[in-house]
Amino acid sequence: MNLMRALLTLCILTLTTACHSSLTGNWRASNSGLAIDMTIDQHADSLTGSGTYTRADSATIGCGGETIPANGPVTLRGRLNGTSFEGRMSFAGTWTPPYLGTFIAPDSLNGHFMSVDRGGCPLILLRKH
Repeated sequence: MNLMRALLTLCILTLTTACHSSLTGNWRASNSGLAIDMTIDQHADSLTGSGTYTRADSATIGCGGETIPANGPVTLRGRLNGTSFEGRMSFAGTWTPPYLGTFIAPDSLNGHFMSVDRGGCPLILLRKH
């Protein structure tokens, strides 16, 4: 029983640290032919980010992302609520899907784009070290 309590406490502390540590830094993501490199700034519960993206000709991103230019600027804006993030990304100003996710660790945002007809299209942001 004490081992179970210790593991539960460790899990809660990890999630709490993910919410209260600064998320400011360099992040990257890659999935289904879309690659992103960006710098994220955190101010209280607000996250903003900017960087660049590339889309492979054979990309299968889903959620409308196959139609974006092959490369360009990407921005991120949104709010934190505990370990949850709700916001939007903008790809060269041509595709601005909702981007939702959960911080499962201080260095990993388990996120996805939302689409009315498809549901979620995963894109996990990882902090670059």
